[in-house]
Amino acid sequence: MGPGKTLDSRHVENLQRDLKCLGYYTGEIDGIYGTETVKAVKNFEKDNKLTTNPKGYAGPKVKNCLFAKSYVYYDFIQEEKQFPIGKDTTTIDNL
Repeated sequence: MGPGKTLDSRHVENLQRDLKCLGYYTGEIDGIYGTETVKAVKNFEKDNKLTTNPKGYAGPKVKNCLFAKSYVYYDFIQEEKQFPIGKDTTTIDNL
């Protein structure tokens, strides 16, 4: 996955969303693999000691590492939203 390739914008949006939740992507989640996405991928690679791709492609190692880190992040956020009310447990989203 990288700039100049024909990609389904949903895949790019997912990449941008995961990079954003981890603080690497600051742009709008628009599904366009532009310079901000490339910059975020390169910084993610560098910080996670992954082999960097000079063109900023998100290869399998990047996607696997990003998936693992963002999954842990999303799971943590979901746990933080829950708190006990009486005998039941509810979530902030349901209030």
